[in-house]
Amino acid sequence: MAAPRKPALTLQERRETIKAMAVEWISRSAHCPMDITLSCVDDDYFLPYNGEPPPRPLAPDSVLPFLVNLLLSVVGRWKRISFDLGISSPDSPLIRLLEASPEDLPQLQDIHIEPPLWYGSEINQGSTPRISILGAPHLRSLVSNRWLERTVPANYPTLTELCLHEPDFRGGFNASHVLGILKACPNLARCMVKLEDPARSTYSFGPPTPWRLPSEKIYLPHLASMAIHGPLPRDFASAFNLPSLRTLSILCPSDTPENEEQSGIVNWVRNFGDSLTNVSFEHSALTHSALLYILEHLPNVVTLSMLDSGTGLRTHLPFVEEGISGSAVISSSILARLAPPSDADCPENGGQYLCPRLQSFSCRLSKMEFTEHDLLDFIVRRRRPNAAPPLEHVVVRFALWQTMDVMEGLRHKGVDLEGFSAFVAYSQHSLPPPDPVGVELMTPEDRMVARSFWIPPGGAEWWWS
Repeated sequence: MAAPRKPALTLQERRETIKAMAVEWISRSAHCPMDITLSCVDDDYFLPYNGEPPPRPLAPDSVLPFLVNLLLSVVGRWKRISFDLGISSPDSPLIRLLEASPEDLPQLQDIHIEPPLWYGSEINQGSTPRISILGAPHLRSLVSNRWLERTVPANYPTLTELCLHEPDFRGGFNASHVLGILKACPNLARCMVKLEDPARSTYSFGPPTPWRLPSEKIYLPHLASMAIHGPLPRDFASAFNLPSLRTLSILCPSDTPENEEQSGIVNWVRNFGDSLTNVSFEHSALTHSALLYILEHLPNVVTLSMLDSGTGLRTHLPFVEEGISGSAVISSSILARLAPPSDADCPENGGQYLCPRLQSFSCRLSKMEFTEHDLLDFIVRRRRPNAAPPLEHVVVRFALWQTMDVMEGLRHKGVDLEGFSAFVAYSQHSLPPPDPVGVELMTPEDRMVARSFWIPPGGAEWWWS
């Protein structure tokens, strides 16, 4: 006989349980620095909106004031915070978390804030919200979204990591505004930015600022990693002097493939290609000649990731010949140019080939491009005993049915597989299957390639993976 089910907790009992758990959590932390993750909405967030903050007073038994007071009682121990807040009005108790004085935040280093969106007239009029925590004296890392365009004060000079992201449906940051923020961050080492498409932006805090190059280049001497998502101004790279740049990731879908004179990706490679060691880009946003230009100007790249998201409006033909008008493809001949010639036992004595220092290669295909046999030959030539350096890591998602086992083919050819890993996936179903096992353990770049569905990494996923 089954045991009788316990009666469900009442709303008040659930609130008391939450309070008790929060007090216990704070108590157990003793005097240690604290990592806090809070995702919640206030009591009125889901009420119908007619243009003004809801007039209803806060429920007398609401748990929010208690939790806010509890967190603020230990504000001096905050070290890393992640706030995803739904705020219905300027009177919400949640706003007090954003008003903490910088003087009270001596240990705070990392901040991740999702939009403190609310529906009141104060926001609609574009006034600056009452946010002061970004002025923390030792702030090192900031992950934020488009409300930062509202000139919210922040301790930019101390930042070494900055991520300005936005969910796809909300657009992104204005390119000119991004330049102003980056100019204020002289110590940045790592940056990710999502740029807006003015024609598709769903909301704005004022007229979009026209794009123009600054009169002087923005000098960021420590910036080693830059990731850009969204429509990219052609000459955006020309705005920067980045002597330490080594990692570049650009995802900018284009309805019309861009050649080497039109492409913002090409401009980044033209300015910084010689120093780059880790590069990711969407090859289907380019023409064939632009793709070749990029591959020919990455002499020191170690990790290369090329993607076709399949999200643009470009014509996708079942088989694409080189030279045809349309988006670039990673054809058999291009893949062959990325490996030593078959008659060269040693790169020093063989012919020229692209990306000679390549050790990690990943590629996502959404149409027929190179084949499994092409990939097999590429790996064989890159894994020769005298190849220096040898290829160590491969991730490929084909837009075709599986016809062979690539790893078994390598063993059959006697390739030394010590220190080598490969992940090969296929799009061979009318509906994509669940993500393959192990995808969640991959780097964000490899996840973009391996996943069944095209899902670009969000700000937090990219940042803290």
